[in-house]
Amino acid sequence: MISLSHSLRTLQEQSLHVDQLYRWEVKFGDLIIVSTEDFIYSIVVLEKTHYLVSGGVFERNNLSPMKISISGCRWEQTTVEPELLAARGYQIMFSNGLITLPIKQIYLIRSGWQN
Repeated sequence: MISLSHSLRTLQEQSLHVDQLYRWEVKFGDLIIVSTEDFIYSIVVLEKTHYLVSGGVFERNNLSPMKISISGCRWEQTTVEPELLAARGYQIMFSNGLITLPIKQIYLIRSGWQN
């Protein structure tokens, strides 16, 4: 049996810690893990404009997982970057109106799928 700590260590070794992530940098099946001050979000890339999001407020409201679009990211409630999926210090804006707190960390785990 594989221990949980071994599995988490393997996952961490396979992930890329990034400061920002644009739409064109991800592909089908990629997993993006985003942490804010209060939540952790899991975002799986489905299509160019749709993502499967779990965790965070979605989990708290029993909406996980949810297929949803990401409208972009904003900086300090002013500058909106529509091509930005996640960036440290920015807030993710989902198409249902939900806006995260500023992002602290981003991890990208590449999928083995080809599209």
